[in-house]
Amino acid sequence: MKPITVTIDVVRRYLLAYQGLLPPRAWQGEAGVRQVFDRLGSVQYDPLNLVGRNPDLVLQARVVDYTPELLDTVAYQQRTLYDTWDKRLCLVPITAYPGMHLIREMYRGYHPEFLEEHSAAVAEVLQEIQTRGPLSTLDFDMDVRIHSNHPWVSTNLVKRVLQALWTSNIVLISHRKSNRHYYDLTQRVVPPQIASQPFITQREEFVRWMAQRRHQAMGIIGPGASAEVWDNVGNAAAERTQAIRDLVDAGALIPLMVEGDAKRIYHIPAAALPYLELAQQERTTPAQVTFVAPLDNLLWDRKMISRFFEFDYIWEVYKRAHERQYGYYVLPVLYGERFIARTEMRADRKASVLRILSWRWEDGVEPDREMRAAIDQALETFQQYLGIGALEDTAGITVNGTI
Repeated sequence: MKPITVTIDVVRRYLLAYQGLLPPRAWQGEAGVRQVFDRLGSVQYDPLNLVGRNPDLVLQARVVDYTPELLDTVAYQQRTLYDTWDKRLCLVPITAYPGMHLIREMYRGYHPEFLEEHSAAVAEVLQEIQTRGPLSTLDFDMDVRIHSNHPWVSTNLVKRVLQALWTSNIVLISHRKSNRHYYDLTQRVVPPQIASQPFITQREEFVRWMAQRRHQAMGIIGPGASAEVWDNVGNAAAERTQAIRDLVDAGALIPLMVEGDAKRIYHIPAAALPYLELAQQERTTPAQVTFVAPLDNLLWDRKMISRFFEFDYIWEVYKRAHERQYGYYVLPVLYGERFIARTEMRADRKASVLRILSWRWEDGVEPDREMRAAIDQALETFQQYLGIGALEDTAGITVNGTI
């Protein structure tokens, strides 16, 4: 299939429109949360909660009246989503469960020796869950500590057992309260009509299915994508190359070239073609500002974002303080079709204050009255999402129309 050739302006508009960010906050309510997952198929989970967890930040950028309670309702009360390994740990539609079989089988092999060594604790944990329903680590009267050879691996035996059982698909996350996980038996989390569907067990079919899902999650993928982009999508580049070739032959992926970049062929989902057609029209609605999550699907391939938007984003959470250039938990600021700044904020929920710790304009940005008004509106919307009443400018900038 001959690639479609577009300008870089068109590919930018396409990508933002497909991602639900041009315009932002176009969906609404529980239906809006479901629409985000119908569109993207996967949203990365991260528990850090300085201005919301990563999925909360992803959703507040796309769902106008989003609050974290909406995600809890859709994911855990309605059982529309579940937590699994995808691109790292993600929330995905529960309908993807049969297709994820080979990922579960791979991770199941990580813990058999641990589960055997601590079989008595495993039996007790499972019996308690069977009898009492979904439980967290705090619900067990078993204060036993074990050795850990990694600072991120808990020494709490119950927590380790629950994590191993979850990785082995014996239990799943039933729900969360804040960042605390409550686990239940897998057969009580996955609806029978989903669990009874045929699993994808043939490897070539699985790699094709995962490659298609990853294009769905991102909207566009090109050559040389970072290793994280292909997390759990085959073990070798040759596998993925063949899967993409097969998907193009089947009409599921469309090759795309960007003018001035003849060496790279990108691919977009065939289902996304309407957004590419829309992107060839000039935007006529006023630009809006939105704050983008550090692990937003838009940013999964930061090298590609750098090429398309001339915006180099670095997530510096894992750097030591003196090594950081911008800050610990910095959010890109998107205005219409371009990134205009990056900001670090903190939600002080006890005091009901949103604090702006830093705000750095991108090179060449000259804020005018319209941009400042859009920033004010975005900050007000962000406060509403957080349920916070006051805004405090500890960064030394001013707000309410005079940033």
